[in-house]
Amino acid sequence: LQFLYFIASSTRQIKMTGSRARAALQCLEQLHFDNRTLRLLPVEEPNGGIKPDQRSVPGACFSLVDISPLKNTHTVGVSLSALNLLGIDDSHKDFAEYLSGSKIIPGSQPAAHCYCGHQFGNFAGQLGDGATMYLGEIINSLSQRWELQIKGGGKTPYSRTADGRKVLRSSLREFLCSEAMFYLGVPTTRSGSLITSEDTVIRDIKYDGNAEHEPCAVITRIAPTFIRFGSFQISDPKSESTDRAGPSAGDTKPLSSLLDFVTESFFDKKSPTDLLTHVVTSTAYLVAKWQSIGWCHGVLNTDNMSIAGLTIDYGPYGFMGYFDKQYICNGSDQGGRYDYESQPVRCKWNLRQFANSLLLLHPGLSSEFAACVDKFDSVYERFYYDMMGQKLGLVDASSPCETDDVGRPLSYVVPAEVSNDVKKLVDSFIQTMDATRCDFTDGFRALTSLVPLDALVEACATPETCISLCKAKGGILRLAIDPGQLRHLCMLPQIQLAIDDENTTDPSILMIRSERDKFLKLSDLADEVEKMKEMTAETKRDRDRNLWQEWLTKYSAHEKVVDSDKKMNSLNPVFILRQWILQKLIEDSERGDYASLHRVIERIKTPFTHQPLVDKHYSKEPEWSANICVT
Repeated sequence: LQFLYFIASSTRQIKMTGSRARAALQCLEQLHFDNRTLRLLPVEEPNGGIKPDQRSVPGACFSLVDISPLKNTHTVGVSLSALNLLGIDDSHKDFAEYLSGSKIIPGSQPAAHCYCGHQFGNFAGQLGDGATMYLGEIINSLSQRWELQIKGGGKTPYSRTADGRKVLRSSLREFLCSEAMFYLGVPTTRSGSLITSEDTVIRDIKYDGNAEHEPCAVITRIAPTFIRFGSFQISDPKSESTDRAGPSAGDTKPLSSLLDFVTESFFDKKSPTDLLTHVVTSTAYLVAKWQSIGWCHGVLNTDNMSIAGLTIDYGPYGFMGYFDKQYICNGSDQGGRYDYESQPVRCKWNLRQFANSLLLLHPGLSSEFAACVDKFDSVYERFYYDMMGQKLGLVDASSPCETDDVGRPLSYVVPAEVSNDVKKLVDSFIQTMDATRCDFTDGFRALTSLVPLDALVEACATPETCISLCKAKGGILRLAIDPGQLRHLCMLPQIQLAIDDENTTDPSILMIRSERDKFLKLSDLADEVEKMKEMTAETKRDRDRNLWQEWLTKYSAHEKVVDSDKKMNSLNPVFILRQWILQKLIEDSERGDYASLHRVIERIKTPFTHQPLVDKHYSKEPEWSANICVT
């Protein structure tokens, strides 16, 4: 059986990668570096040598840095597919030292990127690469250019009070998800290796004062570029609400250099308006992809959004288990700003901040930029319903979507609008999943099972699990204002009017609105807990069966596409990186047992195919998974 499984897996891999040209392998010391980014963008002049001291960096997009070596590095995970983009594999005797930054690859030029960002809606001023380091740009044998980074290489001028190191648990999560997203067909930065060491750092994992030593780790990151929305905010003026400004406020020269570099290097010298239109479209496609697989980023700040339309900076992300339209994957997101249903809204908001930064160079294009951003809703909706319709077998792909080596379409073609009937079926499917707390991934896959109704009901949460999920979510949504005081404030006529004003920028009103919304969410959670307490497993199961039978009756009446089951199974994954799977991998790896990690590295390559020999380890989400909190 294992031999047959190996043959089947190999065949699938050949089918998946056979159409992609492979770069010829090279020795690490002979890689062709052409560090165009540092050549064409302003780099901070070293004053008295390269220093990692925290400082404001005006007039520059990058700072040169020194990497801090790690002791006794060893490789615990690789993606040969990602490494091949650079034209390398992991066979070099000094692979771990080179790819951890402990040994400098000839031709590389370590540097840290200066950028700013709106964090949870508030402008934070200068942020920058606090643990990530640009090593350079490699041109492979196919003449493709790839930027290579390491994450966890030590302090930079942007590390603030941190040490510039990353630990095994966060590094493992980013390494795995970068590659899992690629195989799921989602545009993403890639990760070639996960390397750990004997060095440790002290981390307070639960923020409870019980700090522990954790092993240091480094991952490699690969992408055409890591320029993000926040890169363009370095010249932003002082924010009235936070009193913070970009390090180059009042000086648009570095911003102008950045815009020229980006348009010439990645956007065929498009005009500013055409550039913004492209970024709006690629971002709409990206977030529609996230929504279609039930994935949440967790920290959709402007500094975590790529101008290249890629998923970037994997932190407290999460694949949704039991459906919750307001699913929060980040335990630090106390207001639920970045929950599942809010992701498209936040992406549009971030696009508006990106456009505002471009206005510093092109103030006469205000109306054109506003119109570009306003198109986001309709473009996103078309992508979303087209993707969801295909997942339900109701919409056929107009043409095969060819993608590049980071999962982006070779051409962004906004699909035709689907019929209202399809939209209604998609919406009612989502509503039924929400009402029954059906598992997102298993719910879609159930539609092609022998008995869809039984499979859908089986995928729904028990009353006890629903209660656990509500309590876990209630632990994240913490009120900052006393409920009685909040109720009194919201009853004042002038406050009510101000809260309803969507254009308000008053920090006090925005805080009251956020607290009110949080209070309403907590009230809904309390109501759901009381409802679930009154239900037995049997009564909930009967209710879920009735709800799903009602939906299936409507679904069965609609015409499906040709070979719908086959096409649906190619779009609806069997395997995703659930939080509990990641937690188990982290615990095993921290004990030095990497067998399960290696098994999952292979498993993520074929997420749409059943693999019973492997999946028996990950068949059912345990009850304790509801209590996992990632921050």
